[in-house]
Amino acid sequence: MKRQNLITAAILSLVVLASGCEFSVNLNSNASLSPSPTIIASPTAEPTPEPTPEPAQTSKSAAAKTQNNSAAVYRTETGSKYHRASCHHLKYSKIKTTIKSAKARGLSPCKVCSPPR
Repeated sequence: MKRQNLITAAILSLVVLASGCEFSVNLNSNASLSPSPTIIASPTAEPTPEPTPEPAQTSKSAAAKTQNNSAAVYRTETGSKYHRASCHHLKYSKIKTTIKSAKARGLSPCKVCSPPR
């Protein structure tokens, strides 16, 4: 009977641990009425994340321009355009870059896929 109690306690402890609770097991060898162990579970406190302060924006257009310049676009090895990832012109060559880098290379946006400018 004691072995069965230990097995039951082990299984219950795995279930309690998987649920993220702390626990303690009390196996009373003198108990004749209760063959199963007593488990006392208490939930563990999750740390609350501190709120991240919002960055001050001077203007929406400046923030949008910065986002667009760092947005991922693609170029080909030999082409003069930059593209979206899904553009069919990237069939043979697809090199990831940013809009800022693409413009610095003298590339212009593809008229077929219309990537961000």
